[in-house]
Amino acid sequence: MNTVALAARVRTAFGKNQVKRLKSTGLIPAIVYGNDSEPLAISVSPSELKKLFSKSTFGKNTLISLELTGDKPSSLVVLPHCFDRDVFSQEFIHVDFKLVLEDVSVDLETPLVFKGIAPGTKMGGTLAKKISKIKISCLPKDVPASVIVDVSLMNIGDSIFLKDLPAPAGVTYLTPESILIARVSIPRGKAAEDEEAAKKAA
Repeated sequence: MNTVALAARVRTAFGKNQVKRLKSTGLIPAIVYGNDSEPLAISVSPSELKKLFSKSTFGKNTLISLELTGDKPSSLVVLPHCFDRDVFSQEFIHVDFKLVLEDVSVDLETPLVFKGIAPGTKMGGTLAKKISKIKISCLPKDVPASVIVDVSLMNIGDSIFLKDLPAPAGVTYLTPESILIARVSIPRGKAAEDEEAAKKAA
């Protein structure tokens, strides 16, 4: 189970004034919830969050190890769920995390990564990528960074559906497997020519 670390502190004081004091120390309020556990109020550094977001591999399927400091240091594995930002500055002002348990499956979205060059595009076809992410379910240890879509064998007229993509080990697709992932379309001019030829041959 690959995770990224993020320092956090447990919050015991609440209210608008407390939030202002918290922000004056360079922290913002956050909460951890899920799996029938009592919500846990914490604080995190918005600058550290910004660093995580700057990584190209970071997303809502990224497991985060919250390193809780205080009288009883501990760690929790969570998934990012909801981020509130300031309308003008776009700085983080509040974060929701979803608690992850080692032996409980999680439902989440993972991105599709397209690899290769479709031969059909070299013959004038157009590769249309229909969706960019899918819903999956798996144990935390099996969360994939992405699902690979290999288009290197696609000729004009070929399509790839989710059912054509082998699921990573331990992963179940929640998105319908009949959904279209990608298609190499016939060039418009060629399609018109074929239609005209068909009419003449009829």
